[in-house]
Amino acid sequence: MTNKGQPKPKKRVKLNKDFVERIMLAVTQVNRCPYCSYFHTKEALIASVSNEEVKKLLNGEFGDVPDDQLAAIIFAEHYAERAGNFDEEAYKSCIN
Repeated sequence: MTNKGQPKPKKRVKLNKDFVERIMLAVTQVNRCPYCSYFHTKEALIASVSNEEVKKLLNGEFGDVPDDQLAAIIFAEHYAERAGNFDEEAYKSCIN
């Protein structure tokens, strides 16, 4: 079982590098770590995330995020803001 007794996912899914870096930038803009910001900006650019989108993600603006990634990006931000004590409804919106 995972946090709050949620079952672990039934299968592992390999995420695209650009998706992973969008998640990391969403979390980085919450924790404001300059080292994380530098590293994940560099990795996002390598993964073909545009410089403009990186800037927006670091400002908490998710309008350029692909629709199929948006729920996970918003949940990652929520998870970071709540220090892992996420809202049950936010979790459900991400997995449904």
